[in-house]
Formats: sequence, C-alpha cells, structure tokens
Amino acid sequence: MKAHHEYQFTLGNFTKPESLFSNGMKILLYSKKKEQKEKIGWYRTGYNISYTRNKKNTSSKSTYLLDVSIIFPEDDDTCYIAYCYPYTYTDLQSIDLLTITNSKVDNENKKVIIVTGRVHPCESNSSFLVKGFIEFMTENSDEAKYLRDNYIVKIIPMLNPDGVITGNSRCSLTGYDLNRCWRLSEKKLLKYSPEIYNVLKMIENTIENNEIEMYIDVHGHSRKFGTFLYGCNNDDNEENRFKERVFPYIFWRHYKQFVYYNRCHFNIEKVKEGTGRVTMKKKYNVLKSYTMETSMCGSDITPTKGFYYSIKILNKIGKCFGKALYLCFNKNINNINYEQIIMKEIKSLSKGKNDDNDSDSGNSDMSSDDENIRNEKRKKERELKKLVKLEKLTSPENKNKLNNKKKISKKSNNYYNRSNVCSPVPMFKPLQYYALTPKNYNFGENFINESKKEDNSLISQEILKSKVYHSNPNINHGLKAYPENITDKNSESNNNNNNNNNNNNNNNNNNNKNNNNNNNNNNNN
Repeated sequence: MKAHHEYQFTLGNFTKPESLFSNGMKILLYSKKKEQKEKIGWYRTGYNISYTRNKKNTSSKSTYLLDVSIIFPEDDDTCYIAYCYPYTYTDLQSIDLLTITNSKVDNENKKVIIVTGRVHPCESNSSFLVKGFIEFMTENSDEAKYLRDNYIVKIIPMLNPDGVITGNSRCSLTGYDLNRCWRLSEKKLLKYSPEIYNVLKMIENTIENNEIEMYIDVHGHSRKFGTFLYGCNNDDNEENRFKERVFPYIFWRHYKQFVYYNRCHFNIEKVKEGTGRVTMKKKYNVLKSYTMETSMCGSDITPTKGFYYSIKILNKIGKCFGKALYLCFNKNINNINYEQIIMKEIKSLSKGKNDDNDSDSGNSDMSSDDENIRNEKRKKERELKKLVKLEKLTSPENKNKLNNKKKISKKSNNYYNRSNVCSPVPMFKPLQYYALTPKNYNFGENFINESKKEDNSLISQEILKSKVYHSNPNINHGLKAYPENITDKNSESNNNNNNNNNNNNNNNNNNNKNNNNNNNNNNNN
C-alpha cells in the first residue's frame, strides 16, 4: 500500500436496484496510522463512486456493483473499509435480554415495552440507536424515571449475533432472514431460526403476567434518508387507526430534524407477513407495533439536509426516541390530555389523504424536493419495467415457463415464498440456543448516580470534519459531516444562556482589570 495513490475497488453481489451511493453517500475508512498520529477514527472518503447493474449476470436475477476509488493516507498502513460504522459482536454468541424497570414499584400493573435491534447484521446503525436508548433509560432524568416507574422495558440489543460474526448482510447462520420467519411452525423455528423461537417464548411468558403496550423493531435503511416508522393498518376501528399514529406523530413533531412523518406508512403487505411487526399485531393484538428505520447515510430535509449521520447523532436519535416514549405515554402533561390533542391534529392532517397504501406519497411540507424527484423517477422506471415484462410474457417460449412457476408457487406457503433464503455457511454449524439470558437491571439511586466512564474506543474517536464529494455530477448538493451546532430548541436556549453568562463574566473581569490599573496609576502619582 502506497500513500497518495488511487486504488479502485469493485464490490459485487448487491441485490437492491437502488442505493444511497447514487445520491452522494461515501464509504467509511479507518486507518491505524492516522488514528495514532491525528486521533482520527472512522471517516468518510471515496471518489468516482458509482452503483450500477452487473451486466455479466448468468442467472435471471440481477445483481449490482459498487465501484469506488480510495486514496490511502499512509504508506504500509493497515486500513479497514466499511459500509456503515461497525458495531461488532465478538465475545460470546448468546442473545442478551435487558430488563429495565424500577424494582421498588410493583410490577403487576406495569405495561411492557419491547425493543429489538440488529436482526439484519449489515444494519449496524441500529445498534447505535439502541445503545442511545439504553443510555437514556438509565439516566437520572424525570422522563426516564417516569418510564421506569410505570413500565417494564425489555430490550434485545442484538437479535442475530451469528449473522454479525459471520459477516452476513441479512441472514443468520442457517441462511434464513430472521425477519421473515416469525410465522413459521415451532418445528421449523427450532430448526432454522431458534433466535425467533426464543423471542416468541419470551413474549408469551410476558403476556401471562403483563400487557404489552408497544413493540419496536429497530432497523437501518439503505435507500432512504432520515428516520421514519412503519406500522400496521387498523381500518376496522377508526379510533385504533388514529391511536396507532400518535407515537410516530409525536416523534416527528418534537424532533423534525431527524424524523419524517410523511414517510411513515401503516399497512401490511403480503411479503411482510412474516415480520415481527405484523406478527405482534395479528398474533398478540399489540396495537402499537412498529418498525423504526434510520438511514445509513444521513438527512435530506432542513435543518439537517445534506449531512451524514455520525455515531454521536445516531446515539442522540436513540435518546430522542426515549423522550418521545415519555411524551406519548405520559397522557397528562401539565394537567392536559396530550394524547387527545395529538389525535385531533392527526385527524385534521389525514383528511383527504390515504397514507395506508403509499409510503412515498404526497408533496407536503414534510417531504423534500429531492425525494419528490426520486419518487417520480421510480414511478417511470416501474412503468418501463412493466412494459418490458409484458413483452416477454407474450412470447410463446415464456408462457410455458410462467405456467411451471405458478404450479411450484402453489405448493409453497405464500408468506414464505420469496428470495429470503441463501445457502448456509458450510464451515459453521448452527448453535444450540437456549432460553434468552435475562439480565435484570433494577436501577436504584446508587447505580444511577455513578459517574460514567469515557468511551475511549477507536470507533468513538470518529472525525466530524470531512470534505464533500459528489458521486453524481448532476447533483448540486452533497453530504457533509453532521454539524455539532444543530440541536433541539431546549439545548439552544441553554447554550444561549450559558454564552450570555460567559460574556457577563468576561465584562466583569475586564472592569476589575481596569480598576486595578487605575489604582496602580494613583499610587505612582
């Protein structure tokens, strides 16, 4: 490896036709020598980035290639390249269950909030969100105390540790997508996805003693910007239909710099029948069942438009998620029924708008111009693909193939008949999973007031100063490092007060110096 020389990499086997690399996203690079010299960890870099279809495909299914050029900073260096900030799992291969509540308050009347993360190994940004949420729940703040006193929060930070260790993108060690296996029979779950089997057993044991108020499955998104939620449809009951929208709306209303309510949609597609969100709604009647998605890249709406999400910002989104839970569940804030006010706002907003069936609908104030342009391009591409398919199907050769495919699809289950299965890893054998390991964190005052140690890991020392490169010359805006000065209103007001106090102190110090000088002059005279 030589410094200041351009190296070109071509990465293959991508299956999604669209990527944020086409909209200005760069890859992450970590240099050992640069970290030792400049204390810089992971940072964004890359030139001549392109995401194109692989024209040399032998199979009928298309794959895509990522081309990127990298200039390494040091000679004879050890460097690592990553899609998103790594959050690894290397010590043990157990699935931890964190239970956070106040043990001094009786648990019989408490409702349960379940949060799962990292079901897809490549979505490492979800781990940083879950970490921020855990930090919020262990704080000594009034919001966290309220949630601990009134709710039992169960968190599974990493649902697919084998997939993370093996380096898979979506699947577990057995080659199955764990977010499509929730509706399999017990025998198949034990054989192909013991992780989900144990999670379902934990949920059933929880329901025997307490009611589940909310389920959140935290994911990362590789094709969209910002943070948004997916829910389920409740068209049979109008009151439940709007109650389900309360939490996403509160999350967006208080943290518009991160959350996009217009990208939230509430419906159940056929291919999503085997997901955790849909299973919790249909099987266990959990009204507030969501999938929370956060971009692996950054934001495209003001005031954070065009900025990358750093590790600090991902942790902050997790903390904002916890604060939004407090606002959602504390129904009488300042003796006002907050939930009823929010439901009225949602009803007025939903008049004449059908957000159940279209996730990318609407030209509103909550969507950016860039997103609307991308949606129009997607619609045109879909129309062209339909025309091409119709031409192929009309040929006599393909009619026989189509009839054979229909016969095969009738034999398999509807929710399981999709390309979510890859070949298992031959070098490893599936582990025998036992019941989830319970780790009860009963937070007393002594534990909360303990001083937190600073995290000196290499990942936390990431740089926030990086230049912008436009992978597409037609794009006028690029993605930059996320600025530290973009905060919420409360922190801004506190900073202004602190600045005013500092200015007053400086003025007082200057006056004291002037008085001392005058006294010295008088003494000399």
